[in-house]
Amino acid sequence: MKRPKRKNKVIGAEPASSPVSEKAAITAVTTNNLREEGNAFYKGGKLDEACIKYIEAAKLSPTESAPVRNLSAALYELGKYGECIFHAQAALKLVEEERTSDMEIQVKKLNARIEKAQSCIADFGDEEKQKRRNWLMGPEGVARCRPSMFQTSEYLAVGHDVAASLFDPDSLDLESESVAFFFGGVGDGRTVLQTFIDIANLEQIGKVKERTYHFSVNDISKSAIARNLVLWMMLDELSDLEEGGEDAVMLMNTMYFVYIGTMMPGYAFEQLCGFTEKALNMLKNREQPLKWLYLHEEDMEKYVEVLGAWIGSPKDLFTSAEIVQRVRTAMIGKNEDAEFLEPNEELYEQERKLYLESAVLLPAQEVLEQHDSTMLELISRNSNIPKVPMAVFKGYVEENWHFNTTLVDTTWYKGLQPHFDVGFDPFESVRHFPVDKMISKPKNSTRLFDHFAPFFMQVAKAVKFLGGRLQIEAFLGDYVDVAERLQFGLYTNDEAEEDWPYRPASFPVLYDRVHLGNVPDYTSGHLTTFLHALPLLTKKPSSYIKANCFHNSSFFKTLLSYTSEYNLLTSGAHLSSLAGIRVLVRENDAITLPMTDYTYYAWSQAQLVRSWSKKSKFSDLVPRAEFTTWFYALFLRVVLPFKQSLESRARIIFSPLNISVLLRLASHMVGLGYPAHWFSEIFHSIISGSITTTARPPCASPLKASDVHRPHATRKLCTSPFRHELATLMRLFEPILPFQVADELTPRKEEIYQYNFHLPGYDNSNPQPSCLALLFMSHNYTSSIPNNAAMDRLKLHPRSLLDPAAYESEASLKSSQFEALRGNGLVLWSSFTFDVENKVASAWMGEGFIDMVGGMDGDQWTVGLFRTDIWEPAFKVPELVTESVQKGERWNGDSEMNTPSASGGSPESMEDSFE
Repeated sequence: MKRPKRKNKVIGAEPASSPVSEKAAITAVTTNNLREEGNAFYKGGKLDEACIKYIEAAKLSPTESAPVRNLSAALYELGKYGECIFHAQAALKLVEEERTSDMEIQVKKLNARIEKAQSCIADFGDEEKQKRRNWLMGPEGVARCRPSMFQTSEYLAVGHDVAASLFDPDSLDLESESVAFFFGGVGDGRTVLQTFIDIANLEQIGKVKERTYHFSVNDISKSAIARNLVLWMMLDELSDLEEGGEDAVMLMNTMYFVYIGTMMPGYAFEQLCGFTEKALNMLKNREQPLKWLYLHEEDMEKYVEVLGAWIGSPKDLFTSAEIVQRVRTAMIGKNEDAEFLEPNEELYEQERKLYLESAVLLPAQEVLEQHDSTMLELISRNSNIPKVPMAVFKGYVEENWHFNTTLVDTTWYKGLQPHFDVGFDPFESVRHFPVDKMISKPKNSTRLFDHFAPFFMQVAKAVKFLGGRLQIEAFLGDYVDVAERLQFGLYTNDEAEEDWPYRPASFPVLYDRVHLGNVPDYTSGHLTTFLHALPLLTKKPSSYIKANCFHNSSFFKTLLSYTSEYNLLTSGAHLSSLAGIRVLVRENDAITLPMTDYTYYAWSQAQLVRSWSKKSKFSDLVPRAEFTTWFYALFLRVVLPFKQSLESRARIIFSPLNISVLLRLASHMVGLGYPAHWFSEIFHSIISGSITTTARPPCASPLKASDVHRPHATRKLCTSPFRHELATLMRLFEPILPFQVADELTPRKEEIYQYNFHLPGYDNSNPQPSCLALLFMSHNYTSSIPNNAAMDRLKLHPRSLLDPAAYESEASLKSSQFEALRGNGLVLWSSFTFDVENKVASAWMGEGFIDMVGGMDGDQWTVGLFRTDIWEPAFKVPELVTESVQKGERWNGDSEMNTPSASGGSPESMEDSFE
């Protein structure tokens, strides 16, 4: 039998494959294809999809390191640092087993990735959380706003918005047994009272089930809370009186004058003093004045101060004649046609003319008959005369009436006497408390009191009906401070603990409704709304924030024009992706000033899904390059606000926040899903002295969307004037930052002290809130500028010196001398306190910085207070640092956590991240 001829083996040809080798080959091809698909997703920024492909590849080839290495890189970019470390460590073992020629390179890259991921993990246990609370609540905490030129908070007692309920049953969670409301800047409490009415009415008619209701009300003014306290006590007593009875009408009459009047009859003032004294005595004994009201004990002493002033010697701060004259002066130019009055209300119009001339509001008819026959006769004698002899009423009022002391905050008044507010028009309340919204409507109304009486009676009925299911809690302070304390759990529910404010454990920390009014106008717009109010909102589709723009509403016709200025957010997509916000109700185009009406905001759909599923989609985030440009632009907006005009206060756009807001924002945005290393690298670039970006400082005020998106060349911008402060704050904020701080770029904790600068040349002309900054200047660098006249001008208007891109519009600022000055001879500091009375600025600073500006190298540095609203000096002559500075206490570090050096390098390139 012939054997078959053996075929010659072709060089390079593969031997016949066994089924096992064929399967391995197919697996290898499939694994490679999956990895390549993952790489394509990675390059396209679709990191979630890339991870899926890498995981599939790793399952197919569990001994191959490449898919696991790529997976760890993708997880790092997603901000999933724990998972990144786990898979990077697994990849290390596989690499060592593979022992390929590039093993050392791969090991080095994986170890570097592990180190970077570890630097982005800030995991606090109970002890660290306590220390964080200590840091935020203690005296060493850092203010979030620039210092104010005022010594106290502004107090405007009477509101200007419509009393609209915050209770919307159609959008509530039907299953909830309780509803929680937060009112920031509660003012005269009209919205709170209207909400009481609506809740009680809707429960009584069976439209909603009975629930418990918690109202957290907040105001920065102690006088506002104290005034509400007195009114709430009156309402509580009214709830137990017979409707229409003599005592009830008398009490409503007093409430009416307290709430809306500048002057009041003597008998009403006597009743006001009685309630004020009762509240005062209870607070002195640390008692809660009402069963349904909770005042925080640490605030009680401040309310005692206010209440004591209203019935003490300050009650005689003005004579009745002085108040009448102030009202007459303030009312000059008011519209005497009273267009806001409803048809056929001629008597209201006549009463209004009486008020404009003599500050008289007519008391209730029944009260006049019982207590003031002389006033009753004056009214009867002159009611049918076409031109009422105002002097008759004016003389009687000056002799027998008293001014409404609850309108005065004595601390505010002493500092700014001309600004005592009696310029409100009580008759605007016809529009602010509309008849068609009232449950009980006025009957046979003959005077403004008749319009208010049903409202007060309805509130009192609601208080009685709700009974023990109603709880009001009052917070005193800036709403941002209060919101941050609630957000971070900075209250104790242990009554035995004396070091921290007590708050009952049953009180909510999340709210179904948040009402801010126009508070954002004074707190950098919706930058603070989204940063501090949004975290208070329950993550339910039914929850929302309600806010409007009232201060400078003529500037903003749309919501996006408002957020373009304050947030640099120009679209609904940006609001969703960068702020986690969904707009429910936009500006009201039907009115002249659309933003004066309320806009409603809720959590974005992506954030709601993230809350329910505990998962986030990377595709919901703004791409990293776009995000970095936005954040750099926001940084420049915060440190270099555009110059304002002070001709009209209503047209000033306030920029109160100091640079620390960026650190707070970083922590918040990581909670929205943004990776911590994005922020780490941004901040480390800034404190390294320069950023490379297309972003620029604001070029106009207000900023429009076209300004925000104006194209600029990519340039390297100097950030040296701001790096010393930011580096110090990064060390102080370390306990709450989502990444660890690089030791080589920031002062050590033990090197940080409070330094006090005595600035006797401070000039308080035309004061404005939260607009001061410390500017340090080097004599060596300023004197090197050849044109002394130009330098002298710039010293007094330093924004151009600080602006790293100013040379694009002012070619003279391009010189090497100006670049050297900006890089080494200028430092701006925004986070400090200022004692206006003693003219002392106090800031936490590193010893190394003080050594530099203190002339350790022979240079002379000056320091002065500048205003960042008009970018002019708030001093007559700057001070030498060496002659003005005094070293104070050392920073008491609250956290001893390990802080390994964080990598400040550039992010991994695409080529290095995957194979």
